[in-house]
Amino acid sequence: MKNILRFGLLIVAWLAVLQPLLGQEQDSIGKSEALLSPSFELKWEQMSALPLKPYLIQEQFGKSSLALYQQNGDFITAQQPEREWGLKVQSEGIREVNGFWMEGGFSYQKVFSDSMGWRLSRELASNPYYIGNIKKGNWDKDYFDLYMKVAKPLWNDRILLGLGIDYQLQKHARYNDPRIEINSYQLDMDGQLGYRIGKGQFAAVNLGFGNADDKGGYRYYDENNESFGAAEYVVYNLYGLGSYDLVKRTRYIQTLNEKRLGIQYNIHRTGWNINEEFTYSSSSSNYERRITNGGETIIEDVGDYKLHASRNRLYVELRKGKWNHQLVSLSTLEKGKDYNKLFLGGNYFYDRFCQELSYQASDYVSRFSIKGTAFYNQVSKKDFNASHEYDYANAGLEVEVQKGIKINEVLYRGTLAANYRYNLNGQVRVNPQYENIVSQSVVYPEWSYQTANFISPMAQVSAEKSLEKLTLRGSLRYQSEIATKVNEVSNSIYLPEGRRNYINFTITVLH
Repeated sequence: MKNILRFGLLIVAWLAVLQPLLGQEQDSIGKSEALLSPSFELKWEQMSALPLKPYLIQEQFGKSSLALYQQNGDFITAQQPEREWGLKVQSEGIREVNGFWMEGGFSYQKVFSDSMGWRLSRELASNPYYIGNIKKGNWDKDYFDLYMKVAKPLWNDRILLGLGIDYQLQKHARYNDPRIEINSYQLDMDGQLGYRIGKGQFAAVNLGFGNADDKGGYRYYDENNESFGAAEYVVYNLYGLGSYDLVKRTRYIQTLNEKRLGIQYNIHRTGWNINEEFTYSSSSSNYERRITNGGETIIEDVGDYKLHASRNRLYVELRKGKWNHQLVSLSTLEKGKDYNKLFLGGNYFYDRFCQELSYQASDYVSRFSIKGTAFYNQVSKKDFNASHEYDYANAGLEVEVQKGIKINEVLYRGTLAANYRYNLNGQVRVNPQYENIVSQSVVYPEWSYQTANFISPMAQVSAEKSLEKLTLRGSLRYQSEIATKVNEVSNSIYLPEGRRNYINFTITVLH
């Protein structure tokens, strides 16, 4: 019954999204060019993450795309694929209907990952609980995401109401021993209430809830691989950094519940705009292992993990003459800890602080833009049971330049960028008597990867053609991460080094 309700929600929401996005006509060729410009793309992506966003943007458009990509190379951890490729279909946009500003989006992504070891799970987050094995395997992954934001001004625009919903489905499967299939969903809902406190400015509060469910189970096709004597095929329970044991239950269930509280302030004047958002979230996840034996299901409650996160977003836009100036500041503070019921207490502790600051200047007349980004990232992880801990701090700088030129009604854009990450400090501390196979295969390579210095050049070319009712754009992007210094840990089985290459081809339709 639950799956039927989920499917019904998807159908209703999808129809609601498609209706405002299809059948749109462009007001002018100039507008279509502006909607694909670096200035608008930065505004669309970074101005706001809350439900009132479509009311702030106030541009009606629809944008659909098909992207093909591939990545490969040796500059990875032991838990990343040696090679990955896939495709993504996406449609999103904004429309105003009877005073309702609606933003909707739909995406489907298919990913194939080759040769990924030490992980029988989805993408790893700060949560310490997952399973893994030594033998590398190939994965087939499906991602489905559907979201909508609706904003409505009331009472002569004094009151602003916003509602947001985001529904995600994922299916991951590994097709060589040990074989696992993972199904997950996540549903997030936010409500926002704003009040206009003066001309061109308002303040708002946001309340949000989220829940997620992640289920996985593994098996062996070749019974000979199931023996604990075949070391590469042994499945481990991992509890943080170095804590582990052998799996006795073949299935797991991980649930998550989250609460969010946010505030927003926006002021808009002729030629400039400031938007400030602060959000605090508290989430709790539970991890269980299960096995069915003789018709009876045995449940083992492993532990709970709580994560508290504070996020601040500042967006500033100033138009002066032919130049448009934009400033984006993103701050994140996260603190997580678990209660491991097998160890009868807290075992894993996680702390992270990240600050990113971007500035972009764009000239519509000459179709030139330049963007600079500086960032700082600090992370600490501790596993007390295994006497494992590490920390690091990195800083980086990125510069991106884009120039457009129009030839025979076709707009060509060329983009060049370079990013450099530098490790400021970092330590990995493991009690020698507790060093184990997880330390050598997972912890040490991960720390080496996170503390490596690297340079990342990027080049992109695109071509745009505006027709009567739509605009077409094709773009090709190449990027490489090249390690310039890697901190090696003695006894580490694997060392991330060399480079990682990324190539992406995208076709976009603005309608």
